[in-house]
Amino acid sequence: MDKMTTLFFHVRRNLYRSLLSEFPARPLGKCGKVMGGGTPSKERADFWDGDIPWIAPKEMKSFRIATSSMPITEAAIAESPAKLIPAHSVLFVVRGMILARYVPVAVSDVPCAINQDMKAIVPAKGILADYLAHMLWGANDLLQGMIETAGHGTKKLETSAWSSLEIPIPDIQRQQAIVDELTIFQEKQTALEALQTETTQEIAQFQSALLAKAFRGEL
Repeated sequence: MDKMTTLFFHVRRNLYRSLLSEFPARPLGKCGKVMGGGTPSKERADFWDGDIPWIAPKEMKSFRIATSSMPITEAAIAESPAKLIPAHSVLFVVRGMILARYVPVAVSDVPCAINQDMKAIVPAKGILADYLAHMLWGANDLLQGMIETAGHGTKKLETSAWSSLEIPIPDIQRQQAIVDELTIFQEKQTALEALQTETTQEIAQFQSALLAKAFRGEL
């Protein structure tokens, strides 16, 4: 993680701990309907290039997900292990080497499917998907502590472990207020990252121009 991402991670971690001491908690496995995934056969051309995002761990690079590089069809949903997951579900990785670094978590903006290395939670009534996802990021260090290593070296997060993670559940209005504040924080962070990149590029251009003038004897 870069410095900005690490900062947001710490903000959510501290928030999770604070809320856990303030509100009743519920095990993650009871925060909604848990769904798994699967991979449609690559030999069935009619399963691929459809309109349904099929999410694998490599796609889990942002907080919100609405597309994928390998969308599938309705036929794949009907005839393969891949199942349709409702929009506004929380997705997270439970197997793969990325778990050696952190546990990726995202919210699906559209109906989607996931592969067998992931899980989805369709939030129960009274729990916002965005709030639950932020709490999983806030508890990411606890989730990492539950990770095991399979015989061939692959990292895995067993259901018996992650499902027991305690999630603080304030009322829906408080959840929305928390989501709104974190969204503002993330937007400001993104703006600062863009400014930092722009400034770095401007400095590099200035240095190049300065060196060019020096070589031409114009300084």
